[in-house]
Amino acid sequence: MRGGRVTRGGQTGNKKTESTHIERGHRVEGEVAMEGEALKGASGGEDEEDDVHEYEKVKTAILKKYDINPETYRQRFRSLYVEPEESPKELYVRLKELYVKWIQPQGKTLHEISEILIMEQFLRMLSPELQVWVKEHGPKSAAEAATL
Repeated sequence: MRGGRVTRGGQTGNKKTESTHIERGHRVEGEVAMEGEALKGASGGEDEEDDVHEYEKVKTAILKKYDINPETYRQRFRSLYVEPEESPKELYVRLKELYVKWIQPQGKTLHEISEILIMEQFLRMLSPELQVWVKEHGPKSAAEAATL
């Protein structure tokens, strides 16, 4: 493909929103997102399983290098920033993506999700110094944080 780059992953159909997320890579002019048969054809017929494994390794390295983790997504989710010219629907999609990346609800129980939200609110209500102290001790729940 000339002048473009093939990327993997779900496409929201909104390049403006996609280009703002570093976990999907910085936007490059001519970038094209492909899935399924189009991706197989564009990848030169390489074994798709190897490509997926390689993609996951690169993605993990990028996220680690730029220190992108659930806390990063929590901060973005809680931010009041709205992209210039972002429609309400685009804002909703962005918030939903950030929520999933922050909470990572797949496979978690309602209790586990509740603990994440309660812990976040608990920390927000503490003084900044105490927030740092609690985070340094790495409690697994708000109940554990309260007993430190």
